Amino acid sequence: MTSLYDFLTTTGGDYDVYDSECDAPGVAWCLPDPDDNDHDAQVFRSMAKQIEFVRAVSSCECICKLSDYVKQNLSLLYSICKDSRYEMSGDPNQIDEDVYVGILTINGLAVGGYPDSTYDDFLKMETLI
Repeated sequence: MTSLYDFLTTTGGDYDVYDSECDAPGVAWCLPDPDDNDHDAQVFRSMAKQIEFVRAVSSCECICKLSDYVKQNLSLLYSICKDSRYEMSGDPNQIDEDVYVGILTINGLAVGGYPDSTYDDFLKMETLI
């Protein structure tokens, strides 16, 4: 598996990332400076290393398995969403909606769209789950 992180590192990375299954809006995933150890940069690296890269669509767009990452990290994302602008239902009958919200959430995390406390919580919960 080639990770999104590996792809971005190899290409010098600044790509709009779209999901391979869900028609969610894409956002630019830009690699943080290697010396940046702020929590938002740590969260970015953690997510990008776990997300499977599928293919480049153009010189600035790529497809990845964001929905797979969301499905594998539902409990973590449910916790993050409780205190955010998006809400996941947790209802197994609404998994498609929860995956969509999960993609919006990880995209928001990737672009630095959350308060520092959310990144702190993500890192704490990630080590527990």
